[in-house]
Amino acid sequence: MYVSSYYFDKFEKTPHSLSLQGSTTGTLKKESNGNQYLQAKVNSAAEVNRYLRRAFGDNTLYTPFSTRMKLGFDSNVPNMQEIVVGKKTGKATLEYRWNLRSDASNNGSYINQIRLIWYPGKLKSGEVYPAVPNEELTMEGTTDYNVQLIVQYTSAEGKKTTYNEYHNLNTMNTFTAKLYQTVSMSVDESEAIIVHVAGQEVLKSNILKDARTENSCEGRMSINNWELYIPNGDAGKNIPLVYIDDAHASNTGILE
Repeated sequence: MYVSSYYFDKFEKTPHSLSLQGSTTGTLKKESNGNQYLQAKVNSAAEVNRYLRRAFGDNTLYTPFSTRMKLGFDSNVPNMQEIVVGKKTGKATLEYRWNLRSDASNNGSYINQIRLIWYPGKLKSGEVYPAVPNEELTMEGTTDYNVQLIVQYTSAEGKKTTYNEYHNLNTMNTFTAKLYQTVSMSVDESEAIIVHVAGQEVLKSNILKDARTENSCEGRMSINNWELYIPNGDAGKNIPLVYIDDAHASNTGILE
């Protein structure tokens, strides 16, 4: 199925289209076949992760919407549940985050964030995935999780409410060094969140639709920017070198 591009970057020229949060390094590299890509890493002795952002600057950009990158690790695939950098502790995960803006059609209350967080690789011996909070279970019925969906709602009074959904999947923690795969996150016409890895649907959730229904959300969901969060190395050592290519966004169809 052909899907037209709202935004596309193959990282073939400088400057590329992503902005880097402070303490993030991005370098254009070439593979042996001549393909150019962006290699990114966290360069901080104090932060557990950093982001790369694509700001769209379009007040008329609404869902349905779909984003996809080709991702991987040139080296140092994360293999720990948590990392400690300086005085901060965080999870050794990748994250897609959409930040949304309030639209005139929302009457002041709106969804302000949609997030997909996942452990990209197998954990080393002795490490375990985190337990679902409050002794609850994942959607698959396990007590531990390796994928998390987060939706945040802002009321007309400015109060934020966060909704979480946990999964234990063997389809997203499949990265090994120099294995590069596409990962997409989409919201379709029915307000379902859909995730694809390497062209295969691995997750479909109604958490977004349910949050909007519970809060009687009106109007359309307006996309402000798209962020990719990448992890530091534990104690700032063995820092993951993240491969990024083919950044793609579409508002005409689902990117698989």
